[in-house]
Amino acid sequence: MENNLVFLILMVIFLGAAFYVPLLLTKRAMIKIIETFCRQNAVGVRNARTAGELGLRPPGLFGRGMMLYDYKPYALQALMQAGIVQSTEDAKLYMTEERLNENLRCTRLVFNRPIGG
Repeated sequence: MENNLVFLILMVIFLGAAFYVPLLLTKRAMIKIIETFCRQNAVGVRNARTAGELGLRPPGLFGRGMMLYDYKPYALQALMQAGIVQSTEDAKLYMTEERLNENLRCTRLVFNRPIGG
């Protein structure tokens, strides 16, 4: 009986981590993408940039094999569905700050965080 209880507790912890860790990593990737848009000044249609200019192009076959799972494509897709990141007709991307939380605005992110942090 005691072994079953320990097994059940471990399974709950494992399943919780299996769902929580990807969510946490996707949220972290969203913040990094927002920081990238801010640093590249890709805010508004006039300052739109390509995915390559923003460094958001997925890695090649060799690059994928050399790194852990990349959550940035899913984070970018979620930001686009939320209307925070939008695309122009010529496939350039830009961010609209109006839909962001006050703490994630470019003025706070760029000036209050160390570069690379």
